[in-house]
Amino acid sequence: MSHIVINKMLSDKYEYWNRKWWYDFAHLYKTSDKQKMSNFIESAFTKVAHITKKWDNDINSEWIVRIYLAGKMIMASTLYLNSYSFSQKRNLRVVTSFLQYYGIAYSMRALLLMHPFESWQDGKILQTTHSKTINVVSDLLSKICGTKFTDETKKKILKLKAHRELISYRAPSTGDAEAPPMDEGELHDLCRVFVEMAQLYSEILEMSCTKNAPRGKSFNLLDSYIASACHTTIEGFPFVDEEDIGRLYYLKKKHSIPSNVRQTIAEGHVEDFFGSWLTPKTRPNRYDFDPDRNIRLIFDLP
Repeated sequence: MSHIVINKMLSDKYEYWNRKWWYDFAHLYKTSDKQKMSNFIESAFTKVAHITKKWDNDINSEWIVRIYLAGKMIMASTLYLNSYSFSQKRNLRVVTSFLQYYGIAYSMRALLLMHPFESWQDGKILQTTHSKTINVVSDLLSKICGTKFTDETKKKILKLKAHRELISYRAPSTGDAEAPPMDEGELHDLCRVFVEMAQLYSEILEMSCTKNAPRGKSFNLLDSYIASACHTTIEGFPFVDEEDIGRLYYLKKKHSIPSNVRQTIAEGHVEDFFGSWLTPKTRPNRYDFDPDRNIRLIFDLP
């Protein structure tokens, strides 16, 4: 029995927008326009059905991998946001703009991965430019929060991006005087909107797949999609994430159909992801950054 099945057995459901969901979308519900959100959800079900009615091994493999990676992006966003908070306490301001921007960038990438009409392209979606990611996410945000909120949000994200580039590439003699940080609470709230939208899309996909995928037929997670997700080459140097390979092969063996992001994330994956940034045991220090603290900052991680 997979951890996903166990999660479903032990989980309650929450009612929002006249439907029941596995995740408590309290922040997204509070932030979004109720009528716009209801319209968005109904439209999403209609559009996702075009995918799930054609379900086969390739589509099945693509979405298991995308959901898995979206979960990892949410954990990365959390790590960067907590690292930012720690750096502020230590006056390590040279990394402030970098950590704030990438904290929100990872949450946007989680949503991009779950957007049903952003093509996988053999994993090339992972190389989507920052500008395109911001534009795609802003377009989605406008559908549930309206133009005014979206325009203001996009401007804030672009400002964070500009601050990151100013500090990283121009090394200003004035330090960070021209790149003040975004209010921390506001930053966290924006990240929550993006990761909860990613979770919402994953639940819509799961429900649509259950309804429309051919019944009585088993589907596989193809090795080629695991390779696309876990192998990359940068500047001619190959990198392989053995941890991701192992976890995806676990899904291939134990639960080879898509579930939602929250229930796909294994508790052991959370422990290992954040634990990989712990101080080596040979030189622990009580003043060191503890990556295991506050891991539910923006998302209810297991």
